[in-house]
Amino acid sequence: MIDYNIFSKIVNTISDAKLHQINELIEENLINSNNIYLYLNAMYQYGIDISFKQSKYCYLKKPICLLNKMYIYKNFPKNKIFIFNIICSTNQYLAQNMSILNSGDICLAEYQTHGKGTRGKKWFASFGNNICLSMYWNIKTSLINLSQLSVKISQIVAKILINFGIPKIRIKFPNDIFIEDKKFAGILIETFNKKKCSVDIIIGIGINIIMSNIYSKLINITWTDLSRLKIAIDRNVLIVHIVSALHDQLKKIQNKYSIFDEI
Repeated sequence: MIDYNIFSKIVNTISDAKLHQINELIEENLINSNNIYLYLNAMYQYGIDISFKQSKYCYLKKPICLLNKMYIYKNFPKNKIFIFNIICSTNQYLAQNMSILNSGDICLAEYQTHGKGTRGKKWFASFGNNICLSMYWNIKTSLINLSQLSVKISQIVAKILINFGIPKIRIKFPNDIFIEDKKFAGILIETFNKKKCSVDIIIGIGINIIMSNIYSKLINITWTDLSRLKIAIDRNVLIVHIVSALHDQLKKIQNKYSIFDEI
């Protein structure tokens, strides 16, 4: 049985992609020699590319830029920010806790065991290497056009990605973002509590920063990530830019058709 707190602590220790002694990991986490391999081997399941040397050392093939909680909290002091190492689904978490949420509250995770994609598909993302983000918003109109909203949110995210220097971005109607002919990011919008004058929405955003080859056979669409484009971006900075832009634009919804200001 894996203790996810210990698992996350080990990942944090070896996230620098340097050589680490396995015995030191055992001592630091107060676990026995048999259990350490339970944790290290489990990393493959979560899309972490770990390697071993002489049975005494382990290391990651690429460093992991973990979520910086303090940096994210500091940028959104008025919002509830839920950050998890491992969670079933960020969208699902917000949906289950909607009664305590305010517009603009967000949920982030290093890894989702059942990430949601469009049309009931599963969204795959390796631990600590991608963006798994969900945001709650209460829109003061029930006459919302979901396809239009998906397109506009895709445009917001696409513009930010372009500003970060990512080339050849295009939107596949209504909510997928491609780099040339390869899927790179996706948007999922779910609606709840639709009333005469309001509707609750949860916006899920997934972006491939570094995808493990472990998932290649599980994803039935051609995909890419930033690492394959040789583009290095701190995902914490990218998250802050995306959330800030969504906050600004969602506040500017003007009429019953949910038209955004020009982007």
